[in-house]
Amino acid sequence: MCKVICYFLICFSFTYCSQKHIAFVQQDSKLFNKDPVISMRRTACYGTCPQYEISIYDNGLIKYDGKAFVDKLDCFQAMLHESVMIAIKSKIKSVNFFSLDNEYVSPITDIPSIIVEVNLGQGIHKVTDRLNGPKELKTLHSFIDSIHDSITTWETCNNLE
Repeated sequence: MCKVICYFLICFSFTYCSQKHIAFVQQDSKLFNKDPVISMRRTACYGTCPQYEISIYDNGLIKYDGKAFVDKLDCFQAMLHESVMIAIKSKIKSVNFFSLDNEYVSPITDIPSIIVEVNLGQGIHKVTDRLNGPKELKTLHSFIDSIHDSITTWETCNNLE
């Protein structure tokens, strides 16, 4: 009988501690994931332009929120491999993102904008591109889209906030 009680207490303490650890990890990930490393938002136009936002966090979490004229509507998430995160940061550096102007706008008002915001150690920089952005910025847009397109398995978003 004593062995049964001791076994139960040991199992209970391990379960209790592991549940506390899981709660701590979940709380920690909420803090860790507060701001994305990079986010890209494609805005509306007067036609059927795809509208969505992609946010990529330092721990590899990618969130996709489809708004209109896209295959997936609503919020979906997946995890990226560490090598992809390294490639993203490398791409940000290779296009000299922090030296880009804040806005590249066109007088044409019925075209969508692409808004990219990067949050790295050297600060936060946001660039709005409405048609006239430089080639380097366009390659960053394509790169982020290609990461999204390469993901085959998405899950419905968890409420991390």
